[in-house]
Amino acid sequence: MPQPLRFTDGLTFRGGADILLERPALAAQMGNIVANWVLIEDDLMILYGFLMGVYIDLKPGFAPPTHPVARQIFSVVESFNARLELVEELCKWVASDELESFSCFRKSVRRVSSGRNLVAHGNWRLCAKYPDDLILEPPFGHSIRYTLGDFRDINVRILEARKELRQIIQRFYQGREEHSRGLSEAPDLQ
Repeated sequence: MPQPLRFTDGLTFRGGADILLERPALAAQMGNIVANWVLIEDDLMILYGFLMGVYIDLKPGFAPPTHPVARQIFSVVESFNARLELVEELCKWVASDELESFSCFRKSVRRVSSGRNLVAHGNWRLCAKYPDDLILEPPFGHSIRYTLGDFRDINVRILEARKELRQIIQRFYQGREEHSRGLSEAPDLQ
């Protein structure tokens, strides 16, 4: 767990350009956190495409369609919270059976996002007393010491949230796929 450092500890910090390169293992873990977060954002876009594709005719024997311009529309929405809200509203409209699951995911991913935001937007420093760690210099309050284990914990929480989202996508996709198979098994009345 990240540890606050008191101002009275007499510690000095050093920061600046390329500072993370002096802690390659931590920098790699931070890069991994950001890369895994992108997977959540991409999965959210996939779900959005499937939800938007609900009104496109299913072709028997083919995978459920995504809306042809869903990615373009979704990419214009820059705020992650706005994207979550957009998908939740679509769930209400076309996937009400997944609404509760998505609402739970939304709450958990918002908690997880704070760790990702610290990693991506934090003002990171070094301290000679902690040669294996990074120090987060917040806009106010005490500096906070992060270890490799702290970054791994953030990553684990991100991957757990992604797993939750992937399960929602899988259930929705399978439901659409089963519906598509049902269409192909229906007798031809013509």
